[in-house]
Amino acid sequence: MKKILLPIFFTALSGALFAQSASQDYAVLLQAQVQESPASIKIKWPLDKSTGVQYFVYRKTSESRQWTDTLAALDSNATEITDNNVTTGNTYEYFVKKRKPGLTMYGQPSTSSYFYPFATGYIRTGIKIPVRDYRGKLILLVDQNYVIPLAAELTTLENDLIGDGWEIIRHDIDRTATVTSVKQLISTDVLLPNVKSLYLVGRIPVPYSGGFKAASGFDYPPDGHPEHSGAWPADLYYGTMNESVWTDVSVVDSTSSRAQNRNMPGDGKFDQNSIYPDSVSLEIGRVDFSNLPAFGLSDTALMKRYLNKAHNFKVGLVKAERRGLVSDNFGPMNGEAFSSSGYRPFAAMFGDSVRTVGGGGAYLTEMRTNSYLWAYGTGAGSYTSVGGIGTTADFANDSLKNVFSMLFGSYFGDWDAQNNLLRAPLAHKGWTLTCMWSGRPYGIIHPMAIGENIGYCTRLSQNNLDETFYLNPRNNKGYSQNFNPTFIHLALMGDPSLRLHPVLPVTNLTLATINQQRHVVLTWNRSADVSIISYRVYRSNVRNGVYTLLGILPSTDSTYTDGTALDGVNYYQVKAVKLESSFSGTYYNTSLGVMDTISTRRYVGISDVNSVNYFTLYPNPAANELYIKAAVENASITVSLFDINGHAVRTAEFGHLQSTQSVKMNVADLANGVYYVQIKDASRSTTQKLVLMR
Repeated sequence: MKKILLPIFFTALSGALFAQSASQDYAVLLQAQVQESPASIKIKWPLDKSTGVQYFVYRKTSESRQWTDTLAALDSNATEITDNNVTTGNTYEYFVKKRKPGLTMYGQPSTSSYFYPFATGYIRTGIKIPVRDYRGKLILLVDQNYVIPLAAELTTLENDLIGDGWEIIRHDIDRTATVTSVKQLISTDVLLPNVKSLYLVGRIPVPYSGGFKAASGFDYPPDGHPEHSGAWPADLYYGTMNESVWTDVSVVDSTSSRAQNRNMPGDGKFDQNSIYPDSVSLEIGRVDFSNLPAFGLSDTALMKRYLNKAHNFKVGLVKAERRGLVSDNFGPMNGEAFSSSGYRPFAAMFGDSVRTVGGGGAYLTEMRTNSYLWAYGTGAGSYTSVGGIGTTADFANDSLKNVFSMLFGSYFGDWDAQNNLLRAPLAHKGWTLTCMWSGRPYGIIHPMAIGENIGYCTRLSQNNLDETFYLNPRNNKGYSQNFNPTFIHLALMGDPSLRLHPVLPVTNLTLATINQQRHVVLTWNRSADVSIISYRVYRSNVRNGVYTLLGILPSTDSTYTDGTALDGVNYYQVKAVKLESSFSGTYYNTSLGVMDTISTRRYVGISDVNSVNYFTLYPNPAANELYIKAAVENASITVSLFDINGHAVRTAEFGHLQSTQSVKMNVADLANGVYYVQIKDASRSTTQKLVLMR
């Protein structure tokens, strides 16, 4: 395997030193035009007037790890290809690779037998992709410091997540907890089915990993600066489940310029630079405002502001224009073309509505008055600045009309530093909700245009491994790469559940019982959004559970009668649905579900609802710890363990419990064998069998 020395970033640049279009040459700007009958998908791109251009077009299913279908090889006059072998309701992904004379990669020309530099473009598309009613389980780790002062905002966050189809597993984490204890919580939760996402709210302990430069003598830090060696923050550790990959025995680095990066055997920081051969299995996002004194507010106040503006975006109160902004202050950089990771997905999201601005702070100036759903900026960096873009102090004093962002430059990708620039956009008064260090490696975000959430795209970016990167000829696996694919540093700052196209929800949902309180009538005010096509009504017997679809109503309706209401408490949601059209196709998009609850009476002759549905314990078999979830809201439960002879061996009470929370019982001191767990609240009791096995 050939070793390549990465170019080092300069620490200061004044304005844009390269033509703003140069990095764009490394991106094929794809759009999709879809037709329902007969079903077809047309992929389009701008004409390249250069001579000798060739295009190669590939396709795969959205979840395939490699490009399985070779569709065409096209000459320089090509600007589109139509695929008639498609079906309405399915999702497809296309890859267009362009060989263009004059492109270079790390100084090698396009005729090189080694690098094969290409411009690349990707688009995920489909025709009327169906509604996604259930998104899976999301682990919500909440900084214990916020539980009381931000109780209202955290409840709103939970309701928004539940209303978007997530089922929540919540743990409140003390700031003094260890990284390994947090990982143990997550590893236990992942044993449950359909666990997809991890949202870190606040100062959740930060994993560090890496021996950049120090351990191997080869792997330069991701920003190319040798003194930025050692371990970097590595939130993706929480999403990799193979613990044998992670060690803390070999890296010896006591000289890194930032003390937190120094890494010694046994210090709790891991050795690994890359997650390979493992992969990230969770969609991870972090919102952490600790150690940002430049903003002049406590981290609690900054978190309150963030949670409120995230809610406002999710319910459609923030209306950023569907367009992208790029400020490239590096240029092509020997073919790495960092900002191509902005141009490439922005075309799939916004078509031609992508603006390029120069340096000198034009990035900030433009978004003070004009709104952009996505923005990308590059430049020479420090922990608190990026050349041509701005500084943390600028963000502290600014209010930008931008929701999603990617930034790239030296140092600040190491995001756990004081007043770090990568976290600063989330903390300012404006709309920004996410930021990712995108350039080494590239952020893979184009699936957002067809309804995927930002956490899903972050996971794609972290797992973007081309196992044949150094082989000749290269196979078409994964997405465009330069360096650092699967390195441990790539992380999302922001709520991982966020999606690109909010829909205005219904308002004033009310519930009433009829027929001796056996049936429930739902009424609501219709969504004010344009082009609503239907409303979907859901029901569950718990607030934080899987909601069953009861009915689909036309957009002219605003009432529904549930003739099969459950005995006792019923939770209802109503969602507005529209057929979303983007430059990547069409999909059925839903608003957040507006939720309310009501109690109904038991039908005559129908037996009691099985109380097992109200309590969950896991894992089972268990080893040292047992977790219990109860379908209660701000209530107390009692948990008792009995041995096989009926003797009580442990009893614990948990007060003020919510259905989103899991509580822990330590069973490490109990012998292996069969036990019975009795769980009680004020009105219900259930007993389940538990096996302890180590």
